[in-house]
Amino acid sequence: MDQSITIRPATESDVAATIPLWAEFLDFHSTRDSWFTRSDRGGEYWAAFVRERVFDPKSIVLVAECEGEMLGYSIGTINSRPPTYAELQYATITDLAVSTAARRLGVGAGLASEMIHLLRSRGINRIEIGVATTNEISMAFWRKMGFLPFMEKCVSCTDK
Repeated sequence: MDQSITIRPATESDVAATIPLWAEFLDFHSTRDSWFTRSDRGGEYWAAFVRERVFDPKSIVLVAECEGEMLGYSIGTINSRPPTYAELQYATITDLAVSTAARRLGVGAGLASEMIHLLRSRGINRIEIGVATTNEISMAFWRKMGFLPFMEKCVSCTDK
């Protein structure tokens, strides 16, 4: 990764800068599956979601930047399972997005590695992700990061 790229915890002042990256991320996915189509007020709801995570002690929000320009972000959340299981806590990396212009610079790998490190430092042994099977780029990326398929999620949809 380029030495001038910084990965750091997000602050409330970073929230607005995530919106264009989020929009680009969803637009990319919506070309593969219309389920990911943004709503008219999607950016507003996204900002509220990120702001909540920035202040949530069970969440980690990271941003990658270079010379004040946001290149990517990642969000991870610690979750609890019912006490019917021996291991109660796990984490989910719910989002990782890198701007098209910053891809292939190691930004995504840097964000993922730092997120994994921070979650592990909180005692988390299991980290899960969700990847759209229609996104071959993300599928390859997460496998390269050491994530393996665990469970297949199936859907039933009616045409509109």
